[in-house]
Amino acid sequence: MVSTEVGVLDKVMAILTTYDDHVEVLDPPAAAQRTGMSTPTAYRLMKSMAAHGLLTPTGGGYGLGPSLLRLGSLVTVGLDVLAVARPHMVALRERLNETVELHVLVQHSRVPIHLETSTRTVRSASQVGHALPLHKGASSRPLVAWRADAMDLARASATDAGDVLDEDAYSERLALIRERGWDVGLGERDAELAASAAPVFAEHGEVAATIVVSGTVTRFRDQAHCDAAIRGALDTARLVTADLGGTFPV
Repeated sequence: MVSTEVGVLDKVMAILTTYDDHVEVLDPPAAAQRTGMSTPTAYRLMKSMAAHGLLTPTGGGYGLGPSLLRLGSLVTVGLDVLAVARPHMVALRERLNETVELHVLVQHSRVPIHLETSTRTVRSASQVGHALPLHKGASSRPLVAWRADAMDLARASATDAGDVLDEDAYSERLALIRERGWDVGLGERDAELAASAAPVFAEHGEVAATIVVSGTVTRFRDQAHCDAAIRGALDTARLVTADLGGTFPV
């Protein structure tokens, strides 16, 4: 077991790394034997890991959980786009001094995979790797506006959140995004936050990510600043799309 200054994390990682092609389910006694920790510690940790989705309870113990699948998909989906997008995101952050985010679609959620954070005293910042609702917010709609299953994804997101989706309004908003190439929202997901966003297209025409400029509602209510955030997201998305070999449709 790898030993660092964070003992609990060492034990969690030790449990996770005992799984392989031949070990798909472990009970706490077996995990304790393999890792060298006590059985009560293994019981406690595996129960907590299951609560966070790192493990899944089975009839005979615990298997690997859905959170690992989601995080693994982020690595697959996001690394190529991030490598291309990051220099452009830095330039946009320096120009506007608002937080610039890169979001990808994971199942029926949007997930930030990188932030270039504003240096303002009052600023917005999502949590990297934390799934956010797909059915609300300017950061989400450009991810699905060109997808045939956009409404199904939005319905699933709304159901998870216990919300009722206004499908007509949502459909009209997606059509507007396809027409102009960007979206903006003030106080939709959080009353104090605002964002503009534009899609990044990959080589084969699919939306790979969104470039998001996020800040406070107060600043975005300044029309000049809001227009600059919209233009910045759109221009940056176009640059990243071109670098990926894609074509921006509008």
